[in-house]
Amino acid sequence: MAMSKVVNELLHLKVLPIIIGGSHDLTFAQYTGYQDQQRNINLSIVDSMIDFHDEQEELNDENFLGRIFVAEPTCLFDANVIAHQTHLTTSQALDVMEKLHFESFRLGKVRSDIHEMEPVLRAANLCSFDLSAVRFADSPANYTASPNGLFGEEICQLARYAGQSESCDSFGLYGCNLAYDNRDQSTKLAAQIIWYFLDGVCNRQKDFPQEHHENYLKYTVQFKDNKYEMNFWKSMKSDRWWMEVPMTNSKRNRKKFHMIPCSYNDYQLACSEEVPERWMKAQAKLA
Repeated sequence: MAMSKVVNELLHLKVLPIIIGGSHDLTFAQYTGYQDQQRNINLSIVDSMIDFHDEQEELNDENFLGRIFVAEPTCLFDANVIAHQTHLTTSQALDVMEKLHFESFRLGKVRSDIHEMEPVLRAANLCSFDLSAVRFADSPANYTASPNGLFGEEICQLARYAGQSESCDSFGLYGCNLAYDNRDQSTKLAAQIIWYFLDGVCNRQKDFPQEHHENYLKYTVQFKDNKYEMNFWKSMKSDRWWMEVPMTNSKRNRKKFHMIPCSYNDYQLACSEEVPERWMKAQAKLA
């Protein structure tokens, strides 16, 4: 695909591409632009559904995620879907996400504490937003628009989180069909989403933890039965958190642990002797 080649070239030039418009299956071309990068890719998608309908042969906006999962050569390490709606999501799609140790966040969970999505998006290299995730009243220019969904300010907040991520090196905003755009409302929202993404880019903290650095605090949580010891890092600059996930094959990888973004809530769970879910999923993928 031409778009894949453009994304690939911009990535090699270390230029952050922002893709606007078209149907959500263009995410597949955005992803294949990474395939010769020789690194693992984390994918974050904001969508009202998990697009995994494998019975359809041609690539479209309802099956592209499944195509990404099986695309060769693979460079996908992690994937998540944010703000999907339960009544629009098949049990098959949820089962696939669970088996692959990928995360999916229901609309209700996202809206109840949107700040918990910050570490999710902080880990993403490729971010893909579909305006179908926004409720019809705020964004009518999508043929799958629903009465329920994210509010306009909520998707702008998510876009800012994505922009703040030092890992994010491509951003796609899809699903704006001008034929349905009443009074240019979705177009205005799309412009605001891009603005907040760029605002996040301009305010990147560059605070990934470095050992023996005075700008970080390291917290070690020792479980009572001594089976687990979990290390957390907090940036004094931004108050953001990370946690260490041990690598089972550290000799081959030359690393003893993998550092992943987390939240203060994850640290609190560990202090209560509960292993955070994102820690367990990360370890399962590293095994």
